[in-house]
Formats: sequence, structure tokens, C-alpha cells
Amino acid sequence: MKLLKNVRVTYGEAQQKSDPLWTMMPKKNIHYSTIAINFRTLYGKLFASLYKQFNTIPVYYIEEAIQNAFYKALKSWKHNAIPKQPENWFFIVAKNDLLNQLKKTTYAIADKTLSTDTEQEIETTKDLRLETLLYFASLPFISPESKLLFILKNLFGLHVKEISSCTLIEQETIYKRISRTKKKIQQQKLQNPLTVVRLTPETLAVTEEILYAVFNLGFDSIHEKNEELVNEDICLDAMALLKKLLEKTKETSTRNLFSLFCFHIARLQTKQANNIPIPFFKQERSQWDQRFIHLGFQYLNKPQKLTKFYIEAVMISNHMTTPRFDHAYWEDITYYYRLLTDITTSPIPKINLCYCLHKINKTEEAIQILNNIKHQLPENHLYYTLVYAELVKDTSPKTTSSLLDTLLETLPQSFRKKYILEQLLSE
Repeated sequence: MKLLKNVRVTYGEAQQKSDPLWTMMPKKNIHYSTIAINFRTLYGKLFASLYKQFNTIPVYYIEEAIQNAFYKALKSWKHNAIPKQPENWFFIVAKNDLLNQLKKTTYAIADKTLSTDTEQEIETTKDLRLETLLYFASLPFISPESKLLFILKNLFGLHVKEISSCTLIEQETIYKRISRTKKKIQQQKLQNPLTVVRLTPETLAVTEEILYAVFNLGFDSIHEKNEELVNEDICLDAMALLKKLLEKTKETSTRNLFSLFCFHIARLQTKQANNIPIPFFKQERSQWDQRFIHLGFQYLNKPQKLTKFYIEAVMISNHMTTPRFDHAYWEDITYYYRLLTDITTSPIPKINLCYCLHKINKTEEAIQILNNIKHQLPENHLYYTLVYAELVKDTSPKTTSSLLDTLLETLPQSFRKKYILEQLLSE
């Protein structure tokens, strides 16, 4: 979206389909880089705080107020003129913008005493995102999938492209479902938001799935503006919210998800070197954080019924503790992936299963599975293509080269292109 001088940003179809304005904050600029703000987290905190106070109005007014606050920061924050409390500045500006919008509408404001005085005290220290997440996850009139899409965008500031990558739902469909969700929320005329939510199995399942998606997006960042494989802030943010959730429930599924996060966090610093991804099997084990590995085992509990969080946590714990990656090891991992594919509908575990089958000399079966799931994935899906290229490397090296060449042309991130070039040069 082009920012025009002296033109106020208005919320419409074009803005709905653009990146959030916080992504335009120039991280490499010297005076922005000195500010200790996670802008994506801030977006969610702003949304949660404003929704608590203004839940009777359409959500898009809150979205516009937040966008305008970021826009004003882009215009007004100059070198040596950064607010002493940047987060508080955002809360004040966003809230005042929202109040100014509402003066021009017929929507009633519950608290008539609210003012636009920029010196007013606004609570910015309390993070209401988990309470807001649980609240939206508990709404009975919204489908679990629509809850996931709406919350990922508004509470975690994710791009629709990022949401599409982790859900495998087309971007246009995501826009439409989020729009319908907003309308349903407004039609219900909900009162008393963020009341204590009873943690039903359905609410907990949606909440866990959302935190799982957020963590994975940080652990393997695919957005073209991110030139690093890992976004540590997102991973730690999801983990912190999950830890808060553990204070509300002792469910085995939540503990196993936290265990999974711990195992992944333990090897966060070894996933890349010199901005080049390092495959799991080539990572420096001595640099893995043993504290998080031990914590992962402490939280790992076998459930009465197998869940994907438990299976994934067991697999990664095996990955990180096995003395050797021999045939017997790959047989075990193949077994776990077969279990995982039996209880999930996502094609992603099947891609990993195919790599494992290849390692135990069942390449033909693996290729058949890949052919069967191709239609479920976007064209030139990164990991599908990499695994397929590996499977046919010996029997059809030209196909492998062609697949990798296609990835080089389509991948937006330069560090991934460097990795693929290294693979081609090693042939």
C-alpha cells in the first residue's frame, strides 16, 4: 500500500488486503532499531485492549484505529524524537483515533466518560491477548476454522499470506471467512467481553491449535520480508502465552504442546549459520540448550488417546537423543509418522513420512503418496518439492535439477535460494 503525504488512511477493501502497517516500520533504520518493541505483538495487544473497551462496535473500526496509529508513527517518529514510552504512545494514539471515528457514527460507547486527552492514563502493561483468544475461541456461532483465521490475523498480526502457508487455505478464501466472522460477531451484539471463559475441550483445542500455528510460523518463517529462517520473537511469544494457558489448565494435550515447544526452542540457535539453513541432521548438538530438552521431557505425558502434539513431541525427543540415525531409527520415525497421518488431515505430515520411507528404501511407496497429495498443496510448495527432488535424485537427476531450478525462480527469500544453490552445486 502506498502511503501518501497528508492523506488519512481509511479502512477499505484495499487496506484489508494489504500488509499491516507495522510491517513497514523500517527495522534496519538506526532510530527504530533502538526501540525495544515487537510490533507484531504490539498489534495484538492493542487489538485486545481496544476490543475489551469497545466490543459493541464493528471490529473494523478497531483495526483501522490500530493501522492509523502505525501510520502516524511512520510520519511523526523522527531521530531523537521517539516517545519515551513507545507502547503507551501507540495505545493512546490508537484509542484516540477510535474515539474520533466513533464521534462520526451512531454507535453508542459504553463508557461516556472516555476522553481523547492524550495525557489520559491507559493500561499498557497487562497483556489481554490470552483472555481475548480464549473468548473468541469459545464463541459457539463461529466455526473452529474461522476462529483460527480471525485470531491469527487480529491477535497475532499475521499476514494473510502467512496464514495461508500454515493452513493451506487460499488467500481469497481467508479474506472472505474473516469478513464473515466479523459480521457474525457484530450481529450477535456481544456484551461483557473477556469474561471468564469455561475451558471446554473445544475451546482448548482451538486455542492450542492457534498457538501451535503461531509457533510454527516463527520457527520456519516464510514471509518474503523476513530474511531469516527463524523469528525468535514469535516463537517465544507463543510459548509465553502457552505457559499462561498452563496456569489455567493441566490438560495433557496442553502439557505435550509445551513439551514440543521446549524441544524446538532448545535447538533454535542451531537452525542456521551465516544466514543459511542447517538441516536437522547437520546441526551442532553441543549447542542445543539442555535446559529446554530436560524441560521438554518433564512436560511430556502419554495421553489416553494419541494426539498430534504428543506424537510430534516424542518424535523430536527421539531426534534429539538418538546416538545414531541408522535403519532402525528411521523405522521408528516412520512408524510415528504413520500414526500421525492417521489422526490428521493435513498433507504436511505425509511429506515427512515420504522422506522417512525413502530412508528405509521404500521410495516407490513414498513417490506414490506424494503424487496422491500434490493436489492438496499450492504449486511449487517448498517442502513437497524438496522431498520429491531428493526421492528422484538417483533415478532422474534431470528432474531433481528442474525442480530445484523452479524453486530458485519462485522463492522470495534469498537465504533459501542460497541453500538450494548449494544443493545443486553438490550434485
